[in-house]
Amino acid sequence: MVRTKTNIHLKVMVITTLLITTLVIIMKLPRELLLLTVGIVMSMLLYEKYRYRVGGILALTLLVLYGFSSLKIAFWLFLIVIINWLVLEGVFKKTIVYGRRLFFMSCLISIALTFMLYLIIDQMPVYITVIPGIIAYNLHYEKNANGNLSKSIKLLLLHILVLVIVGVILGVS
Repeated sequence: MVRTKTNIHLKVMVITTLLITTLVIIMKLPRELLLLTVGIVMSMLLYEKYRYRVGGILALTLLVLYGFSSLKIAFWLFLIVIINWLVLEGVFKKTIVYGRRLFFMSCLISIALTFMLYLIIDQMPVYITVIPGIIAYNLHYEKNANGNLSKSIKLLLLHILVLVIVGVILGVS
């Protein structure tokens, strides 16, 4: 049997996850570390199997992790993802902006929308402002590169659901 890079990567991810899980349990490290690990491994597995990349490696996991501390703000951040994605689709169809420029635009739109929300809610953490832009850009990319937005949304919801379930089981708060 020939070993492929994918098989080696998967084995390394499983071993790393087991090691981090052991360290979290033995050293009583924060459980959020384990949720981040599960999120990264799940992102890689979904990418290897379906070439799914919505949210990149960490963005979606960080958004879910933050949602455990403030469900209200997590809702608003997901709303920013949707608004940002709609703006990106409009810009992409009406102009010749694409690639890195569109990604930068997505990040700036995300920061602007989050800033407006900060003025209304006054609780929005600054460090999370660019994350909805990353997710929105990756949704845009999935739609236009693969042409299968419904599959990407289903995988996005599956990814969120698994992370929430793991977070609840771990007792992340």
